[in-house]
Parts: sequence; C-alpha cells; structure tokens
Amino acid sequence: MADKHRSLAILCAMMVVLIMIPVLLLRFAVNLNSGSSSQAQSSIKPWTPCYGAPYGVDEDSQFYIPDLLNRSFAYVGYSDVSGFIVNSTELFFNASGAYSLVWIKEPDPSEPVNVDVLFIDGFWLMGHPDLAVQYIVSFLSIEEPTLWYQGLSEDWKQLVDNNMTWLKARIVIILPGAAPRAVLKMINQSSLVPNLIRPLSQDDIRNVSNKPGWDIIKIVKPTPKWPIPELRDETRYIVEVAHIQLYVENAEATYDNPLAWRTLIRLELTKIVLYWRRGY
Repeated sequence: MADKHRSLAILCAMMVVLIMIPVLLLRFAVNLNSGSSSQAQSSIKPWTPCYGAPYGVDEDSQFYIPDLLNRSFAYVGYSDVSGFIVNSTELFFNASGAYSLVWIKEPDPSEPVNVDVLFIDGFWLMGHPDLAVQYIVSFLSIEEPTLWYQGLSEDWKQLVDNNMTWLKARIVIILPGAAPRAVLKMINQSSLVPNLIRPLSQDDIRNVSNKPGWDIIKIVKPTPKWPIPELRDETRYIVEVAHIQLYVENAEATYDNPLAWRTLIRLELTKIVLYWRRGY
C-alpha cells in the first residue's frame, strides 16, 4: 500500500512539472520580449567625473572661447596624436571656464561618461569600431543631466526644457584619422542605433570620402531652427560629415603638426558654441 501511495505521489509531481514547464517558458518569453527595449538603458550606469571646480575665465587670453563656461568634455581613445588633442583642448578650456578634459583610454560602454561633448579619436576608432559604436550609443542614451544643466537656475532650466532643448542634448565629434565612409557604414549597420540615430541613405554614404583626411563626423540633435526643413521635427540624432580645409600659418597641415590640431580644435569648439547659441 505504501508503494502504491508513493507511486501516486510521484505521478502527481510529474504531472505538476509537465503542466508548469510551458507556463514558465511562456512567462520567460514575455519577460524577455518586454525587457528587450529597456535592457540597453537599464544596463547603463553613467558616471560624472569628480572635477572640483571648472577652470577660471581669462577673456584676454588668445585661447579664450566664449560660452564654454561650466561645459564638460571627454576624449575617448589613444593614438599617436592624443597628446596634441589633449594639450590643445586644455589650453582652450583653461582660459574659457570649462571643466578639465576627461581622457578615457579604455572605454566601457556599460559605464559611459556623463559630459556635454564626447570627442572620439579617429585613429583609435578604426582599430576598435564595434567598441566605439557601442560607447557612442551608450553616451547618447544617458538621461541624467550634466553639470552644466545642474548648475542652472530654475528659471533657466525651465527655459531650456521648454524652448532650447538642444542646449542639453549630447554632442559626439569623431576627430580626423577615420575613413568617413567606413564610419558611416558602421553606424548605419549597427542594430543599436535605429531608435537613437537617424539612418543615413546610401547616397549620403557614397558621397563622402573613404580615405582618412581632415574630416569631422558630428552626431547632434537637430532643432526647430535647423537649415534643412525636413529635419526640424526629427527627434533622433543625426550624423553630419564635414571635410575641413585646414590652414596652418607658415606650416603644413599634417597629422604630426601640433599646431594643426590646435587649429582644428579651436574651429570645432567655435562651431559647437555657435550650435548652442543659434540652434544649428
């Protein structure tokens, strides 16, 4: 009799397991699908550098650029030109009231830096394309405000939130050293970007050079004032490519010329400030 009861108990247990397996599998599938859209965002843990105070402002300096006050920047990558880039940006930040440049040599996409503008080393990117795209996507996905926004008065925050949202949007600048067409293809083909970055057309990709030069690849948020009307209502980031005719006085604009990089950095910082001021 005991064996009969034991067999019956085992049979009942097996039936419960057989009934529960499909239920558990269904629940797992639902959770997986519902979480896929938020998984990338929930796995990101942005970090804000412990700067202390930003640099002071010296309007009489030849390196002063207005409207960089309390803005934060990071530079990702490492190459033979890194020293030129870091030294140049620090010259301008030191005179303009920005925070010190954060140099990230080993980026982790799960922990993007929370700054206003991200510079990407073009030479480094060509050797680490997947990592670079992952980090860019993580950076653009950050929802936490930067130190610049946190330092605004409540009236200014309300103005930015309602009428000047581009002032708190992120900016990515991919510096020279990368082949523009190859970079655009990487961005376009990544499954990470469709909801974040507006896809490029094949004409957009074909019309840019596939050879490294003095080219800037910029990822920005369009605004209601954007020169191209069809982009004024675009809520995603857009990618732009500009070939720079770099002029360096009494010298050749080559990658190994620190003055060429200083000239380029000044030009790009000035363009960023114009974007913040006028919305394009």
